[in-house]
Amino acid sequence: MKALKDAVFFGLIRDYFNVYLPTQKRVSPNTKRAYQIAMESLLDYTVEHKHIKLSEVTFETIDHVLLYDFLNWLEAERHCSISTRNHRLQCIRAFYAFVADTEPTAAVYRDEILKVKPIPAEKQKNIDFMSENA
Repeated sequence: MKALKDAVFFGLIRDYFNVYLPTQKRVSPNTKRAYQIAMESLLDYTVEHKHIKLSEVTFETIDHVLLYDFLNWLEAERHCSISTRNHRLQCIRAFYAFVADTEPTAAVYRDEILKVKPIPAEKQKNIDFMSENA
């Protein structure tokens, strides 16, 4: 597993964004950018709040506890909505699904990420009636 701890992490990130998403999944540039924002935010959080150098971030660094802390930080400090929080989680999960498909020995890291569940979306309030003016 030493190989997965080192340069493979960032190599798989590069392959995911430069090869897999645009050529195999054929996602739009906006979708690709949304996935990049999610991953960049997670890495930035890891560096700034967990005091880990970017060059030292590995698959083992990002576990379910760190991911849970990151998502809570998005809500509490960045004032993101639950749907934004869940979307960031889904983007990160999609990357780890790609990793598990590409490097079967890395499936354990995907399983670690899957421990974090999305928060159910808040139900919108039903409008029982409308006024005459409405």
